[in-house]
Amino acid sequence: MSTTSETITDAGFLAALAAMPLINGAIKHTTYRIGIAEREDLVQDAILTYAAFYDTHTELWGADPDAFRAQVYQKIRWLLLDKLRREKWLTERIEHDEAALANLPLAGDTELAAITQALRSLAGTDRERAVVEYHWLRGIPLAQVAAATGVPVRSLRAVRTTLRTRLRRLEAI
Repeated sequence: MSTTSETITDAGFLAALAAMPLINGAIKHTTYRIGIAEREDLVQDAILTYAAFYDTHTELWGADPDAFRAQVYQKIRWLLLDKLRREKWLTERIEHDEAALANLPLAGDTELAAITQALRSLAGTDRERAVVEYHWLRGIPLAQVAAATGVPVRSLRAVRTTLRTRLRRLEAI
């Protein structure tokens, strides 16, 4: 973003702030299930992108505002998708590195502790933590976990399937 921030003007920022419905729509259409902090980062990036695009394409804005909105919307979506793909790649890379550490030979109780820690590191969401902690590690049936957490059993089964897939991928490495 540093190359575009040099060309951003007050008019670009004001136009971006006036276009928050478009920016929020692009974020909503591009992402799902993200936290507040991640969303705020995406909003800031989208505002900067809109403002820079506004400053470099003012002639298009004046001539055809609908075409401008369509182009800037697409540009924001591409930026967000690239950012999310990069973050996903980094997350997968970290998981791969953690899996490599978890595969180090250990003995006795230390090995059990390492396996437990590796399972816990797989869980990123509250639902995943509930499946790992209560169902896998404590042996509580999914129906009881669902009753205690308020999450439907069907959702917990889907989470369990996803976690099993991740474990299989880690074993294949």
